[in-house]
Amino acid sequence: MTRYLKEKFFQNDGFTLIELLMVVIILGILAAVAIPQFSSSSTDAKIAALKSNLASIRGAIELYSVQHSDSYPSASIVDEMTKYTDVDGTTSTTKTTAYKYGPYIKNGFPDNPFVTANADTILIDSSTATIGTVTADPNSGGGWLYVVTTGEFIANHPDYDDL
Repeated sequence: MTRYLKEKFFQNDGFTLIELLMVVIILGILAAVAIPQFSSSSTDAKIAALKSNLASIRGAIELYSVQHSDSYPSASIVDEMTKYTDVDGTTSTTKTTAYKYGPYIKNGFPDNPFVTANADTILIDSSTATIGTVTADPNSGGGWLYVVTTGEFIANHPDYDDL
């Protein structure tokens, strides 16, 4: 009886080539459907990070403006945002009674997630009246664009400069 069971249930010891090919084809189809979903979510995550970074920086610029007699940070925006300032915008590394404002951004400027080189660098325009005339170019060596005269701050990327 034992010999009969062994012969009956263990006659086929492996898979045929056709069965293996079918499994590989099905896995390939599933991968082709799933991979574009993941790459789309990566772009969505970068857009969300960019929007969050822009909101934080723009909020800091507006707070600076309120505390400094409606004037925006100068071309020294990095120092004015990351150090203590007095009412005139002069910076200091220590907080005193004169240097009582800031720092507005405590951990340095965040990176622009869509720019690979110098993603935290700010390109500053001191002469333009509006940011609409500034051309966003991710190859220009910076992640952000800032216009001193208006306080406008955007991403240095033509596809995401209107967020």
